[in-house]
Amino acid sequence: MFTEFLEASGGWVALLIIAIVAAVAAMMALFMRLRSRPPEQDQDRRRSVANPVQPTPAPGNPAARPAEPPKAAQPPPAPPARRTEGIGTASEAPRRTQGVGSAAEPPRPRTDYQAADPRKFDRRPPVASAPAAASPAAERPVPPPPAPQPAPVPAAPSSTVPQVNTATVAAAAAAATAAAAATAAARMQTQSATIARSEAPVAGAPVGEDKGNYLAVTVHYGTDRRDLGDTPADPAARFNHERADLTAGRAAITYGTCVVSIPKTHTTGVLEDRSWIEWATWQGRTPEKHVMVVKLTADQPAVFFSNLADVVARSSKKDAFVFVHGFSVSFADAARRTAQMAYDMRFDGAPIFFSWPTPDLTTALLAAYTTSESNAELSKHRLRSFLQDVLEKSGASTVHIIAHSMGNRLVTDALQLLDSVSTSHLKSRIGEVILTAPDIDATVFVNEIAPRLTLFAPRVTLYASSSDKALEASQSVHSFPRIGEFQSLLSMPLGVEVIDASAVYEGASSIGHSYYGESEPVIGDLCYLLSLGERAGKRALTLTSATTPGGDACWSVVKRPLTDVYAAIVARRLTG
Repeated sequence: MFTEFLEASGGWVALLIIAIVAAVAAMMALFMRLRSRPPEQDQDRRRSVANPVQPTPAPGNPAARPAEPPKAAQPPPAPPARRTEGIGTASEAPRRTQGVGSAAEPPRPRTDYQAADPRKFDRRPPVASAPAAASPAAERPVPPPPAPQPAPVPAAPSSTVPQVNTATVAAAAAAATAAAAATAAARMQTQSATIARSEAPVAGAPVGEDKGNYLAVTVHYGTDRRDLGDTPADPAARFNHERADLTAGRAAITYGTCVVSIPKTHTTGVLEDRSWIEWATWQGRTPEKHVMVVKLTADQPAVFFSNLADVVARSSKKDAFVFVHGFSVSFADAARRTAQMAYDMRFDGAPIFFSWPTPDLTTALLAAYTTSESNAELSKHRLRSFLQDVLEKSGASTVHIIAHSMGNRLVTDALQLLDSVSTSHLKSRIGEVILTAPDIDATVFVNEIAPRLTLFAPRVTLYASSSDKALEASQSVHSFPRIGEFQSLLSMPLGVEVIDASAVYEGASSIGHSYYGESEPVIGDLCYLLSLGERAGKRALTLTSATTPGGDACWSVVKRPLTDVYAAIVARRLTG
Protein backbone atom coordinates (compact mmCIF):
# COMPACT_ATOMS: atom_id res chain seq x y z
CA MET A 1 0.00 0.00 0.00
CA PHE A 2 2.89 2.37 0.77
CA THR A 3 4.44 1.70 -2.65
CA GLU A 4 1.17 2.40 -4.37
CA PHE A 5 0.94 5.68 -2.53
CA LEU A 6 4.42 6.66 -3.69
CA GLU A 7 3.58 5.84 -7.27
CA ALA A 8 0.32 7.78 -7.11
CA SER A 9 2.07 10.83 -5.70
CA GLY A 10 4.57 10.95 -8.57
CA GLY A 11 7.55 10.06 -6.37
CA TRP A 12 7.72 13.42 -4.63
CA VAL A 13 7.24 11.80 -1.25
CA ALA A 14 10.25 9.56 -1.83
CA LEU A 15 12.34 12.54 -2.92
CA LEU A 16 11.25 14.44 0.16
CA ILE A 17 12.19 11.55 2.45
CA ILE A 18 15.58 11.19 0.73
CA ALA A 19 16.20 14.93 1.12
CA ILE A 20 15.30 14.81 4.80
CA VAL A 21 17.55 11.80 5.41
CA ALA A 22 20.42 13.51 3.53
CA ALA A 23 20.01 16.69 5.58
CA VAL A 24 20.00 14.72 8.83
CA ALA A 25 23.10 12.81 7.72
CA ALA A 26 24.90 16.08 6.84
CA MET A 27 24.08 17.60 10.21
CA MET A 28 25.25 14.46 12.01
CA ALA A 29 28.50 14.46 10.00
CA LEU A 30 29.14 18.12 10.90
CA PHE A 31 28.39 17.40 14.54
CA MET A 32 30.77 14.42 14.61
CA ARG A 33 33.50 16.52 12.86
CA LEU A 34 33.24 19.18 15.55
CA ARG A 35 33.36 16.55 18.26
CA SER A 36 36.39 14.87 16.68
CA ARG A 37 38.65 18.00 17.05
CA PRO A 38 41.66 16.95 19.17
CA PRO A 39 41.21 18.15 22.73
CA GLU A 40 44.87 19.29 22.80
CA GLN A 41 44.09 22.04 20.31
CA ASP A 42 41.25 23.38 22.44
CA GLN A 43 43.36 23.18 25.57
CA ASP A 44 46.29 24.99 23.95
CA ARG A 45 43.95 27.69 22.63
CA ARG A 46 42.30 28.15 26.03
CA ARG A 47 45.71 28.17 27.72
CA SER A 48 47.04 30.83 25.33
CA VAL A 49 43.99 33.03 25.89
CA ALA A 50 44.04 32.64 29.67
CA ASN A 51 47.85 33.03 30.05
CA PRO A 52 49.30 35.25 27.26
CA VAL A 53 53.08 35.44 27.00
CA GLN A 54 54.37 38.47 28.89
CA PRO A 55 57.82 40.08 28.53
CA THR A 56 60.20 39.40 31.40
CA PRO A 57 60.27 42.41 33.77
CA ALA A 58 63.61 44.04 34.48
CA PRO A 59 64.99 43.76 38.03
CA GLY A 60 63.64 46.43 40.29
CA ASN A 61 60.86 47.44 37.91
CA PRO A 62 57.66 45.36 37.89
CA ALA A 63 56.42 46.96 34.66
CA ALA A 64 57.03 45.13 31.43
CA ARG A 65 59.82 46.59 29.25
CA PRO A 66 60.91 45.90 25.71
CA ALA A 67 63.37 43.10 25.33
CA GLU A 68 66.96 44.19 25.94
CA PRO A 69 69.83 43.24 23.67
CA PRO A 70 71.64 40.12 24.73
CA LYS A 71 74.44 40.61 27.23
CA ALA A 72 77.97 39.51 26.75
CA ALA A 73 78.71 35.94 27.58
CA GLN A 74 79.65 35.42 31.23
CA PRO A 75 82.22 32.92 32.39
CA PRO A 76 80.70 29.78 33.83
CA PRO A 77 80.26 29.85 37.59
CA ALA A 78 82.60 27.92 39.79
CA PRO A 79 81.41 24.41 40.50
CA PRO A 80 79.78 24.01 43.90
CA ALA A 81 81.56 22.33 46.71
CA ARG A 82 81.29 18.61 46.84
CA ARG A 83 78.43 17.29 48.94
CA THR A 84 79.17 15.01 51.76
CA GLU A 85 75.60 14.14 52.56
CA GLY A 86 72.16 13.96 50.88
CA ILE A 87 69.72 16.62 49.84
CA GLY A 88 69.49 19.58 52.18
CA THR A 89 73.02 19.47 53.57
CA ALA A 90 74.70 22.52 55.03
CA SER A 91 77.03 22.75 52.04
CA GLU A 92 74.12 23.09 49.62
CA ALA A 93 71.83 25.43 51.54
CA PRO A 94 73.90 28.68 51.16
CA ARG A 95 73.83 28.48 47.34
CA ARG A 96 70.00 28.65 47.13
CA THR A 97 68.72 32.23 47.26
CA GLN A 98 65.20 31.85 45.82
CA GLY A 99 62.37 29.32 45.74
CA VAL A 100 61.51 26.52 48.10
CA GLY A 101 64.31 25.66 50.49
CA SER A 102 66.27 28.92 50.05
CA ALA A 103 68.20 30.46 52.88
CA ALA A 104 65.79 33.42 52.94
CA GLU A 105 62.83 31.14 53.43
CA PRO A 106 61.95 30.16 57.00
CA PRO A 107 62.46 26.45 57.63
CA ARG A 108 59.34 24.35 57.15
CA PRO A 109 58.13 22.48 60.22
CA ARG A 110 58.49 18.74 60.18
CA THR A 111 55.32 16.76 59.84
CA ASP A 112 53.85 14.88 62.76
CA TYR A 113 54.84 11.45 61.52
CA GLN A 114 58.47 12.60 61.00
CA ALA A 115 58.59 14.18 64.44
CA ALA A 116 57.18 11.01 65.98
CA ASP A 117 59.97 8.75 64.69
CA PRO A 118 62.84 10.56 62.90
CA ARG A 119 64.85 7.37 62.42
CA LYS A 120 62.00 5.77 60.45
CA PHE A 121 61.89 8.40 57.72
CA ASP A 122 65.31 10.15 57.90
CA ARG A 123 68.34 8.14 58.93
CA ARG A 124 70.89 10.91 58.30
CA PRO A 125 72.81 12.34 61.23
CA PRO A 126 71.62 15.75 62.43
CA VAL A 127 73.19 18.68 60.56
CA ALA A 128 73.43 22.23 61.85
CA SER A 129 71.40 24.80 59.96
CA ALA A 130 73.46 27.01 57.60
CA PRO A 131 73.52 30.78 58.23
CA ALA A 132 71.43 32.92 55.92
CA ALA A 133 73.33 34.58 53.04
CA ALA A 134 73.57 38.37 53.11
CA SER A 135 73.73 38.89 49.36
CA PRO A 136 73.35 36.51 46.45
CA ALA A 137 76.37 38.03 44.75
CA ALA A 138 78.75 37.81 47.75
CA GLU A 139 81.33 35.08 47.85
CA ARG A 140 80.79 32.53 50.60
CA PRO A 141 83.48 30.28 51.99
CA VAL A 142 82.80 26.64 51.63
CA PRO A 143 82.64 25.08 55.09
CA PRO A 144 84.72 21.96 55.66
CA PRO A 145 82.81 18.71 55.55
CA PRO A 146 81.58 17.59 58.96
CA ALA A 147 83.38 14.82 60.72
CA PRO A 148 81.84 11.44 60.15
CA GLN A 149 79.44 10.52 62.91
CA PRO A 150 79.28 7.06 64.37
CA ALA A 151 76.22 5.04 63.57
CA PRO A 152 73.53 5.33 66.20
CA VAL A 153 73.54 2.46 68.63
CA PRO A 154 70.07 1.05 69.28
CA ALA A 155 68.94 1.55 72.81
CA ALA A 156 69.05 -1.49 74.99
CA PRO A 157 65.70 -2.78 76.07
CA SER A 158 64.65 -1.47 79.42
CA SER A 159 64.58 -3.98 82.19
CA THR A 160 61.75 -2.10 83.82
CA VAL A 161 58.39 -3.83 83.22
CA PRO A 162 55.62 -1.33 82.35
CA GLN A 163 52.64 -1.18 84.62
CA VAL A 164 49.52 -2.92 83.22
CA ASN A 165 46.06 -1.55 83.96
CA THR A 166 44.00 -4.63 84.81
CA ALA A 167 40.67 -2.81 84.44
CA THR A 168 41.61 -1.64 80.92
CA VAL A 169 42.56 -5.16 79.84
CA ALA A 170 39.32 -6.57 81.24
CA ALA A 171 37.26 -3.91 79.48
CA ALA A 172 39.05 -4.58 76.16
CA ALA A 173 38.44 -8.32 76.50
CA ALA A 174 34.77 -7.75 77.26
CA ALA A 175 34.43 -5.45 74.24
CA ALA A 176 36.11 -8.03 71.97
CA THR A 177 33.79 -10.75 73.25
CA ALA A 178 30.71 -8.58 72.68
CA ALA A 179 31.87 -7.69 69.15
CA ALA A 180 32.42 -11.36 68.30
CA ALA A 181 28.97 -12.24 69.62
CA ALA A 182 27.36 -9.41 67.63
CA THR A 183 29.15 -10.54 64.46
CA ALA A 184 27.97 -14.12 64.94
CA ALA A 185 24.39 -12.97 65.59
CA ALA A 186 24.42 -10.78 62.48
CA ARG A 187 25.75 -13.67 60.40
CA MET A 188 23.03 -15.99 61.69
CA GLN A 189 20.37 -13.34 61.02
CA THR A 190 21.64 -12.85 57.45
CA GLN A 191 21.62 -16.60 56.84
CA SER A 192 18.08 -16.88 58.22
CA ALA A 193 16.87 -14.05 56.00
CA THR A 194 18.55 -15.65 52.98
CA ILE A 195 16.86 -18.98 53.73
CA ALA A 196 13.51 -17.24 54.17
CA ARG A 197 13.90 -15.43 50.88
CA SER A 198 14.81 -18.65 49.08
CA GLU A 199 11.77 -20.44 50.49
CA ALA A 200 9.31 -17.58 49.91
CA PRO A 201 8.03 -16.75 46.40
CA VAL A 202 10.24 -14.13 44.81
CA ALA A 203 8.27 -11.06 43.71
CA GLY A 204 9.77 -8.50 41.41
CA ALA A 205 12.14 -10.92 39.68
CA PRO A 206 12.43 -10.30 35.94
CA VAL A 207 10.33 -12.55 33.73
CA GLY A 208 11.92 -14.29 30.76
CA GLU A 209 15.10 -16.05 29.70
CA ASP A 210 18.23 -13.92 29.57
CA LYS A 211 19.62 -13.78 26.03
CA GLY A 212 22.39 -11.24 26.64
CA ASN A 213 21.01 -7.98 25.28
CA TYR A 214 17.36 -8.89 25.74
CA LEU A 215 14.99 -11.17 27.64
CA ALA A 216 12.94 -13.80 25.82
CA VAL A 217 9.40 -14.05 27.23
CA THR A 218 7.32 -17.03 26.11
CA VAL A 219 3.57 -16.48 25.83
CA HIS A 220 0.92 -19.04 24.90
CA TYR A 221 -1.83 -18.27 22.42
CA GLY A 222 -5.12 -19.45 21.07
CA THR A 223 -6.61 -17.77 18.01
CA ASP A 224 -9.46 -18.14 15.55
CA ARG A 225 -7.73 -15.99 12.92
CA ARG A 226 -6.92 -17.31 9.46
CA ASP A 227 -3.70 -19.36 9.43
CA LEU A 228 -1.43 -18.50 6.48
CA GLY A 229 1.27 -21.04 7.33
CA ASP A 230 4.91 -20.50 8.22
CA THR A 231 6.32 -17.04 7.49
CA PRO A 232 10.04 -17.17 8.41
CA ALA A 233 10.71 -13.51 7.61
CA ASP A 234 7.99 -12.35 10.03
CA PRO A 235 6.75 -15.16 12.32
CA ALA A 236 3.81 -13.13 13.66
CA ALA A 237 2.44 -12.58 10.13
CA ARG A 238 1.23 -16.17 10.12
CA PHE A 239 -2.24 -15.04 11.26
CA ASN A 240 -4.05 -12.22 9.50
CA HIS A 241 -7.22 -10.27 10.34
CA GLU A 242 -9.65 -12.70 8.68
CA ARG A 243 -11.72 -15.45 10.27
CA ALA A 244 -10.31 -18.97 10.49
CA ASP A 245 -10.75 -21.15 7.43
CA LEU A 246 -12.99 -24.06 8.44
CA THR A 247 -12.91 -25.87 5.09
CA ALA A 248 -11.39 -29.36 4.73
CA GLY A 249 -12.10 -30.12 8.37
CA ARG A 250 -9.78 -27.43 9.80
CA ALA A 251 -10.22 -26.52 13.46
CA ALA A 252 -11.61 -23.16 14.47
CA ILE A 253 -8.87 -22.52 17.07
CA THR A 254 -5.13 -22.73 16.52
CA TYR A 255 -2.79 -23.17 19.52
CA GLY A 256 0.88 -22.42 20.02
CA THR A 257 3.55 -20.27 21.65
CA CYS A 258 5.34 -17.01 20.80
CA VAL A 259 8.76 -15.95 22.00
CA VAL A 260 8.80 -12.16 22.43
CA SER A 261 11.91 -10.05 23.04
CA ILE A 262 12.06 -7.50 25.85
CA PRO A 263 15.19 -5.28 25.48
CA LYS A 264 17.41 -4.72 28.50
CA THR A 265 16.70 -1.01 27.99
CA HIS A 266 12.93 -1.53 28.21
CA THR A 267 10.83 1.23 29.75
CA THR A 268 7.76 0.27 31.76
CA GLY A 269 4.58 0.41 29.68
CA VAL A 270 6.37 0.90 26.36
CA LEU A 271 6.22 -1.43 23.36
CA GLU A 272 9.59 -0.42 21.90
CA ASP A 273 9.34 -0.28 18.10
CA ARG A 274 11.19 1.32 15.22
CA SER A 275 11.68 5.08 15.27
CA TRP A 276 10.62 7.16 12.29
CA ILE A 277 14.25 7.38 11.16
CA GLU A 278 14.59 3.60 11.26
CA TRP A 279 11.30 3.27 9.39
CA ALA A 280 12.26 5.87 6.76
CA THR A 281 15.62 4.19 6.15
CA TRP A 282 14.06 0.72 5.93
CA GLN A 283 15.88 -0.63 8.99
CA GLY A 284 14.50 -3.86 10.38
CA ARG A 285 13.55 -4.65 13.97
CA THR A 286 16.12 -6.23 16.28
CA PRO A 287 15.39 -7.98 19.60
CA GLU A 288 18.09 -5.92 21.34
CA LYS A 289 16.16 -2.70 20.68
CA HIS A 290 12.53 -3.64 19.99
CA VAL A 291 9.68 -5.66 21.50
CA MET A 292 9.05 -8.15 18.72
CA VAL A 293 7.99 -11.74 18.05
CA VAL A 294 11.24 -13.61 17.37
CA LYS A 295 9.74 -17.09 17.16
CA LEU A 296 6.28 -18.62 16.68
CA THR A 297 5.35 -22.27 17.09
CA ALA A 298 1.98 -23.83 16.26
CA ASP A 299 1.12 -26.91 18.35
CA GLN A 300 -1.51 -29.56 18.45
CA PRO A 301 -3.97 -29.07 21.34
CA ALA A 302 -2.54 -31.96 23.36
CA VAL A 303 1.03 -30.66 23.04
CA PHE A 304 -0.08 -27.11 23.78
CA PHE A 305 -1.83 -27.96 27.06
CA SER A 306 1.01 -30.29 28.11
CA ASN A 307 3.56 -27.47 27.69
CA LEU A 308 1.21 -25.02 29.41
CA ALA A 309 0.80 -27.36 32.38
CA ASP A 310 4.60 -27.63 32.72
CA VAL A 311 4.96 -23.84 32.88
CA VAL A 312 2.18 -23.56 35.46
CA ALA A 313 3.70 -26.34 37.57
CA ARG A 314 7.03 -24.48 37.76
CA SER A 315 5.38 -21.30 39.11
CA SER A 316 5.06 -20.69 42.84
CA LYS A 317 1.32 -19.95 42.93
CA LYS A 318 0.22 -22.11 39.97
CA ASP A 319 -1.37 -19.07 38.30
CA ALA A 320 -2.15 -18.09 34.71
CA PHE A 321 -3.78 -15.14 33.04
CA VAL A 322 -5.64 -14.87 29.72
CA PHE A 323 -5.54 -11.54 27.88
CA VAL A 324 -8.18 -10.66 25.25
CA HIS A 325 -7.35 -7.62 23.11
CA GLY A 326 -9.70 -5.07 21.60
CA PHE A 327 -10.57 -3.53 18.25
CA SER A 328 -7.98 -3.21 15.43
CA VAL A 329 -5.17 -5.09 17.18
CA SER A 330 -2.97 -7.39 15.11
CA PHE A 331 -1.88 -10.83 16.23
CA ALA A 332 1.70 -9.57 16.61
CA ASP A 333 0.63 -6.62 18.79
CA ALA A 334 -1.47 -8.92 20.97
CA ALA A 335 1.57 -11.15 21.55
CA ARG A 336 3.82 -8.17 22.23
CA ARG A 337 1.37 -6.60 24.70
CA THR A 338 0.90 -9.89 26.57
CA ALA A 339 4.66 -10.34 27.00
CA GLN A 340 5.15 -6.70 28.03
CA MET A 341 2.41 -6.92 30.67
CA ALA A 342 3.79 -10.18 32.06
CA TYR A 343 7.26 -8.63 32.25
CA ASP A 344 6.20 -5.31 33.80
CA MET A 345 3.90 -6.99 36.33
CA ARG A 346 6.58 -9.61 37.14
CA PHE A 347 3.82 -12.19 36.75
CA ASP A 348 4.73 -15.53 38.33
CA GLY A 349 2.78 -17.95 36.15
CA ALA A 350 1.77 -18.62 32.55
CA PRO A 351 0.85 -15.62 30.32
CA ILE A 352 -1.77 -16.52 27.67
CA PHE A 353 -3.67 -14.48 25.09
CA PHE A 354 -6.65 -15.15 22.85
CA SER A 355 -6.54 -13.28 19.53
CA TRP A 356 -9.73 -12.84 17.57
CA PRO A 357 -10.01 -11.45 13.99
CA THR A 358 -10.32 -7.68 13.77
CA PRO A 359 -9.34 -5.58 10.72
CA ASP A 360 -6.64 -2.95 10.94
CA LEU A 361 -7.19 0.70 10.13
CA THR A 362 -5.96 0.48 6.54
CA THR A 363 -9.60 -0.07 5.62
CA ALA A 364 -12.36 2.42 6.28
CA LEU A 365 -12.74 3.02 10.02
CA LEU A 366 -16.49 2.48 10.19
CA ALA A 367 -16.31 -0.65 8.01
CA ALA A 368 -13.50 -2.09 10.17
CA TYR A 369 -15.46 -1.37 13.35
CA THR A 370 -18.70 -3.01 12.20
CA THR A 371 -16.77 -6.01 10.87
CA SER A 372 -15.07 -6.37 14.24
CA GLU A 373 -18.42 -6.32 16.05
CA SER A 374 -19.64 -9.16 13.83
CA ASN A 375 -16.45 -11.15 14.42
CA ALA A 376 -16.78 -10.63 18.17
CA GLU A 377 -20.22 -12.24 18.11
CA LEU A 378 -18.69 -15.33 16.52
CA SER A 379 -15.46 -15.44 18.53
CA LYS A 380 -17.16 -15.28 21.94
CA HIS A 381 -18.26 -18.91 21.50
CA ARG A 382 -14.72 -19.98 20.65
CA LEU A 383 -13.36 -18.02 23.59
CA ARG A 384 -15.78 -19.87 25.88
CA SER A 385 -14.39 -23.19 24.65
CA PHE A 386 -10.80 -21.95 25.00
CA LEU A 387 -11.36 -20.72 28.57
CA GLN A 388 -12.95 -23.99 29.58
CA ASP A 389 -9.97 -25.94 28.25
CA VAL A 390 -7.51 -23.66 30.04
CA LEU A 391 -9.41 -24.04 33.32
CA GLU A 392 -9.59 -27.83 33.00
CA LYS A 393 -6.26 -28.76 31.36
CA SER A 394 -3.64 -26.19 32.38
CA GLY A 395 -3.31 -27.38 35.97
CA ALA A 396 -3.62 -23.79 37.17
CA SER A 397 -5.11 -23.20 40.58
CA THR A 398 -6.24 -19.73 39.51
CA VAL A 399 -6.84 -18.30 36.05
CA HIS A 400 -7.15 -14.52 35.79
CA ILE A 401 -8.81 -12.86 32.79
CA ILE A 402 -7.87 -9.41 31.46
CA ALA A 403 -9.93 -7.78 28.70
CA HIS A 404 -9.55 -4.50 26.83
CA SER A 405 -11.97 -2.35 24.83
CA MET A 406 -14.20 -4.45 22.53
CA GLY A 407 -12.55 -7.58 23.92
CA ASN A 408 -14.68 -7.02 27.04
CA ARG A 409 -17.71 -8.04 25.02
CA LEU A 410 -16.12 -11.41 24.24
CA VAL A 411 -15.09 -11.98 27.86
CA THR A 412 -18.36 -11.04 29.54
CA ASP A 413 -20.40 -13.05 27.01
CA ALA A 414 -18.05 -16.05 27.15
CA LEU A 415 -18.21 -16.19 30.96
CA GLN A 416 -22.00 -16.06 30.88
CA LEU A 417 -21.99 -18.85 28.30
CA LEU A 418 -19.59 -20.81 30.48
CA ASP A 419 -21.95 -20.42 33.41
CA SER A 420 -24.81 -21.86 31.36
CA VAL A 421 -23.14 -25.30 31.01
CA SER A 422 -22.06 -27.79 33.63
CA THR A 423 -19.01 -25.88 34.82
CA SER A 424 -19.74 -25.31 38.49
CA HIS A 425 -16.55 -27.19 39.35
CA LEU A 426 -14.53 -24.53 37.49
CA LYS A 427 -15.99 -21.55 39.31
CA SER A 428 -13.43 -21.70 42.12
CA ARG A 429 -10.54 -21.55 39.64
CA ILE A 430 -11.58 -18.23 38.11
CA GLY A 431 -9.54 -15.52 39.75
CA GLU A 432 -9.69 -11.81 38.98
CA VAL A 433 -11.79 -10.69 36.02
CA ILE A 434 -10.33 -7.33 34.98
CA LEU A 435 -12.31 -5.19 32.51
CA THR A 436 -10.25 -2.28 31.18
CA ALA A 437 -11.82 0.51 29.09
CA PRO A 438 -14.87 -1.65 28.20
CA ASP A 439 -16.58 -0.70 24.95
CA ILE A 440 -19.97 -1.85 26.25
CA ASP A 441 -23.27 0.00 26.56
CA ALA A 442 -23.32 1.36 30.13
CA THR A 443 -27.01 0.62 30.73
CA VAL A 444 -26.72 -2.92 29.38
CA PHE A 445 -23.70 -3.60 31.56
CA VAL A 446 -25.21 -2.27 34.80
CA ASN A 447 -28.63 -3.90 34.42
CA GLU A 448 -27.95 -7.10 32.45
CA ILE A 449 -24.30 -8.15 32.40
CA ALA A 450 -22.95 -7.33 35.87
CA PRO A 451 -25.65 -9.20 37.89
CA ARG A 452 -25.05 -12.44 35.96
CA LEU A 453 -21.30 -12.04 35.60
CA THR A 454 -20.64 -11.63 39.32
CA LEU A 455 -22.56 -14.81 40.15
CA PHE A 456 -20.04 -16.91 38.22
CA ALA A 457 -16.96 -14.67 38.69
CA PRO A 458 -17.40 -12.76 41.96
CA ARG A 459 -14.08 -10.82 41.77
CA VAL A 460 -14.67 -8.27 38.98
CA THR A 461 -12.69 -5.02 38.64
CA LEU A 462 -13.61 -2.30 36.16
CA TYR A 463 -11.10 0.36 35.07
CA ALA A 464 -12.64 3.50 33.52
CA SER A 465 -11.30 6.89 32.45
CA SER A 466 -12.83 10.23 31.60
CA SER A 467 -9.92 10.92 29.20
CA ASP A 468 -10.65 8.02 26.86
CA LYS A 469 -11.22 9.57 23.43
CA ALA A 470 -11.78 6.20 21.75
CA LEU A 471 -14.84 5.53 23.90
CA GLU A 472 -16.09 9.02 23.23
CA ALA A 473 -16.01 8.17 19.51
CA SER A 474 -17.77 4.87 20.18
CA GLN A 475 -20.46 6.70 22.10
CA SER A 476 -21.00 8.94 19.07
CA VAL A 477 -21.38 5.89 16.84
CA HIS A 478 -23.76 4.02 19.15
CA SER A 479 -25.60 7.07 20.57
CA PHE A 480 -25.25 5.67 24.10
CA PRO A 481 -22.49 6.09 26.72
CA ARG A 482 -19.93 3.33 27.24
CA ILE A 483 -19.27 1.81 30.64
CA GLY A 484 -15.50 2.39 30.26
CA GLU A 485 -16.05 6.16 30.12
CA PHE A 486 -15.92 7.23 33.77
CA GLN A 487 -18.43 10.08 33.42
CA SER A 488 -21.08 7.58 32.31
CA LEU A 489 -21.08 5.81 35.70
CA LEU A 490 -24.28 7.38 36.98
CA SER A 491 -25.40 4.00 38.30
CA MET A 492 -22.95 1.69 40.10
CA PRO A 493 -22.80 -1.93 38.84
CA LEU A 494 -23.44 -4.15 41.86
CA GLY A 495 -20.61 -6.48 42.83
CA VAL A 496 -18.06 -4.67 40.63
CA GLU A 497 -15.17 -2.61 41.99
CA VAL A 498 -14.74 0.55 39.91
CA ILE A 499 -11.29 2.14 39.52
CA ASP A 500 -10.95 5.64 38.08
CA ALA A 501 -7.83 5.83 35.89
CA SER A 502 -8.40 9.39 34.67
CA ALA A 503 -5.61 10.90 36.78
CA VAL A 504 -2.89 8.71 35.27
CA TYR A 505 -3.53 9.66 31.68
CA GLU A 506 -0.02 11.15 31.39
CA GLY A 507 2.28 8.83 29.50
CA ALA A 508 -0.56 6.92 27.84
CA SER A 509 -1.26 7.00 24.13
CA SER A 510 -2.63 10.10 22.43
CA ILE A 511 -6.22 8.86 22.68
CA GLY A 512 -5.87 7.64 26.28
CA HIS A 513 -7.34 4.23 25.53
CA SER A 514 -4.47 1.83 26.33
CA TYR A 515 -3.62 2.98 29.86
CA TYR A 516 -4.04 -0.59 31.14
CA GLY A 517 -0.67 -1.50 29.58
CA GLU A 518 1.01 1.90 29.19
CA SER A 519 0.47 3.66 32.51
CA GLU A 520 2.93 2.68 35.24
CA PRO A 521 0.49 3.40 38.13
CA VAL A 522 -2.21 1.20 36.53
CA ILE A 523 0.32 -1.56 35.87
CA GLY A 524 1.38 -1.28 39.51
CA ASP A 525 -2.19 -1.70 40.74
CA LEU A 526 -2.69 -4.68 38.43
CA CYS A 527 0.56 -6.19 39.72
CA TYR A 528 -0.56 -5.71 43.33
CA LEU A 529 -3.98 -7.17 42.58
CA LEU A 530 -2.76 -10.28 40.75
CA SER A 531 0.10 -10.94 43.17
CA LEU A 532 -1.78 -10.57 46.48
CA GLY A 533 -5.45 -10.75 45.47
CA GLU A 534 -6.49 -7.97 47.85
CA ARG A 535 -9.67 -6.03 47.23
CA ALA A 536 -9.55 -2.34 46.32
CA GLY A 537 -10.23 -1.16 49.87
CA LYS A 538 -6.98 -2.79 51.06
CA ARG A 539 -4.73 -1.61 48.23
CA ALA A 540 -3.86 1.70 49.90
CA LEU A 541 -0.43 1.66 48.27
CA THR A 542 -1.87 2.02 44.77
CA LEU A 543 -5.44 3.31 45.28
CA THR A 544 -7.26 6.08 47.11
CA SER A 545 -10.97 6.48 47.81
CA ALA A 546 -13.11 8.46 45.35
CA THR A 547 -16.70 8.79 44.16
CA THR A 548 -18.39 8.20 40.82
CA PRO A 549 -20.36 10.94 39.02
CA GLY A 550 -23.47 9.30 40.48
CA GLY A 551 -22.15 9.71 44.04
CA ASP A 552 -21.22 6.06 44.70
CA ALA A 553 -17.99 5.03 46.36
CA CYS A 554 -15.14 3.96 44.10
CA TRP A 555 -11.34 4.21 44.00
CA SER A 556 -8.80 6.22 42.06
CA VAL A 557 -5.33 5.15 40.98
CA VAL A 558 -2.40 6.70 42.85
CA LYS A 559 0.80 7.56 41.02
CA ARG A 560 3.29 5.15 42.51
CA PRO A 561 6.60 3.86 41.09
CA LEU A 562 6.61 0.17 40.30
CA THR A 563 9.70 -0.31 42.46
CA ASP A 564 7.61 0.58 45.53
CA VAL A 565 4.99 -1.97 44.51
CA TYR A 566 7.61 -4.69 43.99
CA ALA A 567 9.11 -3.98 47.42
CA ALA A 568 5.69 -4.07 49.12
CA ILE A 569 4.85 -7.42 47.51
CA VAL A 570 8.17 -8.91 48.61
CA ALA A 571 7.65 -7.66 52.17
CA ARG A 572 4.13 -9.07 52.31
CA ARG A 573 5.20 -12.47 51.08
CA LEU A 574 8.17 -12.68 53.42
CA THR A 575 6.03 -11.77 56.43
CA GLY A 576 3.21 -14.11 55.39
